[in-house]
Amino acid sequence: MESTTQQLEVRPKQGRSRLGTLIFIGAVLAVFSALNRPAPALEGWGTDFDAAVAESAATDRPVLVAFSMERCGPCAAMATSVLPSEEVRATLGSFVPVYIDVDVQREVANRYSVRATPSFAVMDKEGRVLAQCSGYQPVEEFVAFLDRAASQAEGAIAGSARSSPIAP
Repeated sequence: MESTTQQLEVRPKQGRSRLGTLIFIGAVLAVFSALNRPAPALEGWGTDFDAAVAESAATDRPVLVAFSMERCGPCAAMATSVLPSEEVRATLGSFVPVYIDVDVQREVANRYSVRATPSFAVMDKEGRVLAQCSGYQPVEEFVAFLDRAASQAEGAIAGSARSSPIAP
């Protein structure tokens, strides 16, 4: 009779242990799922690099490329707090902005030798890099980068317009 009592005491402990394990596994899966959620779409940003370069050629605006990764903490911080900020959005009219996930569009990342994310590049209509920066940038620093890059791009566009033949 004594052994039956011991068996009954062991069973509830095993049940609690299994329940705890299941709760722990569920919590880990929930956290993992939340961390692997894709970055939210950024209003006003395209995701097609070739289309952005074509739009740049048609509008004489430089391309602003944001190279990012899905599981990159600084990329997520830029995508959620810096890039959608009012200050940054106010400067985007000078650019054709395109957001590139380097895991999805590896050929574009390889073409520009992207080794760290987030990385940002301002390019002319032919895809030549005019300015670049990488890493998390606070809003003020990123806006300053965009202002400098816009000035460099204006100079590059003006230079190419002067060297272009003028039709009679």
